[in-house]
Amino acid sequence: HTTVEETIGRSLVDIRGGPQVRPTEGGRALLAALDAGQPFSGEVERFGADGSARWLRVEMQPVHGADGEVERLIVIGADITADKDQAEQLRRLSLVAAYTDNAVVITDNAGAIEWVNDGFISLTGYALDEVLGRKPGHLLQGEATDPATVAEIRAAVASGHGCDVEIVNYTKARVPYWVRLQIT
Repeated sequence: HTTVEETIGRSLVDIRGGPQVRPTEGGRALLAALDAGQPFSGEVERFGADGSARWLRVEMQPVHGADGEVERLIVIGADITADKDQAEQLRRLSLVAAYTDNAVVITDNAGAIEWVNDGFISLTGYALDEVLGRKPGHLLQGEATDPATVAEIRAAVASGHGCDVEIVNYTKARVPYWVRLQIT
């Protein structure tokens, strides 16, 4: 982190870290805007004093004098590293969920289905558009489904905990099958 005292009187090029800025598209665009005296809005990656990579959302607005030269720059930067890390984790998880043979169901807080993968579609016979907004238990449970296991699932979800159970579910054609559920 650069302190205010360390910043005053220095050029933006010095403050931005020189070679410590990774030459991403955003970094190149920022430098081009700086050289041209133009506004900039975008994301840049730089390295902190401790060597860690940090992502910044940067808004830069030059203030031109009467002669058209840049007299000042107004620069606002926000650290978006955590958001970038979370997006990358979600991207990786999405790849795993999409391409596993195991059935994956994602629901909202109320338990309504938001997404299923191809493994779920193959196992159950339901297409995504048939299950969106519906609760998995309402679709998949039937007469041989153990009510005690259903109660265990509901209690775990209601308390904010996951569970690991085996249960009889049913396909769209109402063919029963055993499945191990790992609910998080």
